[in-house]
Amino acid sequence: MKKKIFIIFSIFLTSLFSLSSVYASDIDLRDINITAVLQEDGSAHIKEVWDIDVNEGTEIYKVFDNMGDSKIENFNVVDEKGFQYQNIGDWDVDADKAEKDGKCGLVIDEDRYEMCFGIGEYGERVYTFEYDITNFVQQYQNDQGFNYAFFSELSLEPRHVKITVSSPYSFSEDNASIWAFGYYGNVLFDDGKVVMETNETVPEGAKMQLLMRIDDGTFSKAHTNDQDFDVILDDAKEGSNYDDSDYNQNGYYNSFTYEDNSGSIFFGVMVVVLGVLGASGLIAYAANRGVVKFQFSDHQPLQEDPKQLNMFRDIPCQKDLFEFYYLSKKLGLITEDDRSGLIAAVLLKWIQKGYIEFEREEVSHMFVFKKEGYSIDLKQDIPVEHPLEKRILSFFKKAAGKNQVLETKEFEKWCGKHYEDIDEWFDSIDLYVQDFYQKNDLFRIEKTYTSFMKMKFSHDTDTYDVSIREKMEQIIGFKYFLEEMSLIDEKEVIEVKMWEDYLIFASVLGIADTVQEQLGRLCPTFNEQSSLDTYYTMRMVHIFAANSMTASQTAAQASRSSGMGGSSSFGGGGGGFSGGGGGGVR
Repeated sequence: MKKKIFIIFSIFLTSLFSLSSVYASDIDLRDINITAVLQEDGSAHIKEVWDIDVNEGTEIYKVFDNMGDSKIENFNVVDEKGFQYQNIGDWDVDADKAEKDGKCGLVIDEDRYEMCFGIGEYGERVYTFEYDITNFVQQYQNDQGFNYAFFSELSLEPRHVKITVSSPYSFSEDNASIWAFGYYGNVLFDDGKVVMETNETVPEGAKMQLLMRIDDGTFSKAHTNDQDFDVILDDAKEGSNYDDSDYNQNGYYNSFTYEDNSGSIFFGVMVVVLGVLGASGLIAYAANRGVVKFQFSDHQPLQEDPKQLNMFRDIPCQKDLFEFYYLSKKLGLITEDDRSGLIAAVLLKWIQKGYIEFEREEVSHMFVFKKEGYSIDLKQDIPVEHPLEKRILSFFKKAAGKNQVLETKEFEKWCGKHYEDIDEWFDSIDLYVQDFYQKNDLFRIEKTYTSFMKMKFSHDTDTYDVSIREKMEQIIGFKYFLEEMSLIDEKEVIEVKMWEDYLIFASVLGIADTVQEQLGRLCPTFNEQSSLDTYYTMRMVHIFAANSMTASQTAAQASRSSGMGGSSSFGGGGGGFSGGGGGGVR
């Protein structure tokens, strides 16, 4: 029954959307990779690589509008076999396919350029074309920079585009500012470069525009332009849903996307589709009604009431942080968003073992004031063995840069730019633990069934060995113990090492502050005896972890929002640019 419903629903959706397929091209532009290298004389050398499956037309072309005093020079094309195209200069758009094969050229009309080359053989092709643009970097009244659309109004819909802008100078938030318009994706500073990248297929008619401000005097031969950069910025933002809170995301920036005018055409179809989705939602509810999150091989229930369990005073999971984290999520004691606790726990474990130290520093704040900061020396050997720990250590080292000293906010900024790496690392924890369980016959997936309105639905259910239930109940009892430590006899002595372990694992659960409250009463000499003192180390580690994970999750959410369209996207804007124009296959 479930299969039949799915098939009928799929056929219905296919028929609805087949209307748009009439207009779909047989051309598949899989990827565009553009690198622009700014030269000291203010020109730009640009290389574009188009990975395309093309089975129609005679030529590929790209339009450059509003170029003003800038010119396109030194145009050349190479295909995937290394064949060098002949540049014939003036291009005849009306020539036949055979005449265009193996050749490239320009169509010039005042400050408008068309860059063209023959398709050659049909099929899966990779074209690399390079060219120079003169007078690219502009000298404005008080700043340098440019406002350039690397493309706009393409007749094709590239699945993925990445644009990288570099120069002899390293770009960063300290010497430049960036704004991007016209696409769903992001723009950011990355290792001295500016990177623009899409996170979904670029719709026909979209653009990828970069407005960049560069500190005055950076390029000695920038082209004179008497405009005020602030006026250009205001003009670019006009018509967009631009908001300062959306601009700066700890080194990550949103792009401000185009306005999609197809909404009115699409609306009627969506009304019907939403009706079908409503029906399918009811079916989904029925299918998932009564579904258990997981079960055990003996089909006996988990005791989830901590008061029915004995307090567990030892560290569960043989002190394996990652298994503890995985099972705590399964139990619902923490959520997918509760990430900072694990990062803090890993760092506290390394401090406990003497691998690293949070060295106290003062950092500038608001130019005049000073506030507490830290530095972590990563130059020495850190003998971590666990593959997940090795991976997160590599992130710390990348964030630290050449001096290999991780300083205040460096990892926070890195997480804002590399949130996908952070997401992948947390996803890999689940895979790692489940793979271990499967190899040791502790986990399998079983088919279970539920019924609704005389319909029977099947489900894949995670099934654990009974020993995992015991570990889960130990975690429940352990959390209860940490939260109710006030019940401990004050005469009972808990060693400093055990208190440290409690702090580490309580961090994963998000209740380290509860344990710290008990330290003063039950172990008043803890701060003098432990490297995990609550005066500075515990506090700074948790601030470090919280800020870094917030930066990662904020960037990820901004990326998802900009990719979803609707009320979360940003429309219009980006006026006054050069470059861009149409392009595609004809």
